[in-house]
Amino acid sequence: MLSAEEKAAIERREWPVSPFAIDTMFLPVLVGLEQNGCAFDPTGLDVLDQDLTDQMEAAEFGVRAIAGWDVIMVDDIVDTGLTLHTVRKLLLDRHPRSLKVCTLLDKVARHKVDLDIDYCGFEIPDHFVVGYGLDIDEKGRNLPYIASVDLDKYHQLYG
Repeated sequence: MLSAEEKAAIERREWPVSPFAIDTMFLPVLVGLEQNGCAFDPTGLDVLDQDLTDQMEAAEFGVRAIAGWDVIMVDDIVDTGLTLHTVRKLLLDRHPRSLKVCTLLDKVARHKVDLDIDYCGFEIPDHFVVGYGLDIDEKGRNLPYIASVDLDKYHQLYG
């Protein structure tokens, strides 16, 4: 559960993330790892709209060559980290100049692989969360905040 201070920070769009410099000669390629577009859409951040859910092979990913580019992988939430880890390896095989990882939420307790996350909005406990693009069975995605779901109560209500 997010604290009142964290909820207020989200509403004010004040992320506890240090700003970073982007080389103006090389605008970064932003790669979203979200099935329905980028989780950061509500903030106005534009990303490469690439659905990776069914396209995990390097040959299928990306029409765009990223060799020599600065790349930022953007994900809404990191759970086990397996997808992020796999896609990161695929992208590194394409020889970007740099590769950074950005996520709004990180469930560190659920990681199954070692990850280096460069920009993390919030570390959260192991709760199922909805809102701000995250959903459960297509419900809760449009909430303008992040909330945890009591899965037992949810399954009692919706089966």
